[in-house]
Amino acid sequence: SINHGPLVDFVEKDLKSVLAAIDVFQAGTHSADSRLTEIQVRALLARAEGILHFLMSIGGADGH
Repeated sequence: SINHGPLVDFVEKDLKSVLAAIDVFQAGTHSADSRLTEIQVRALLARAEGILHFLMSIGGADGH
């Protein structure tokens, strides 16, 4: 029911943003000399969890 209009554009752009954040996370945690702080890692994880929750809610997977 939301697969039209401005929301589709928003979801696409938001997802690209999160994928870029995940790239930063992976680059920062998969090297021996990670420069990400614990706070930064937690922030990136929170962002990834947020998009997953959002996608499940618009996809109907949250029971609504």
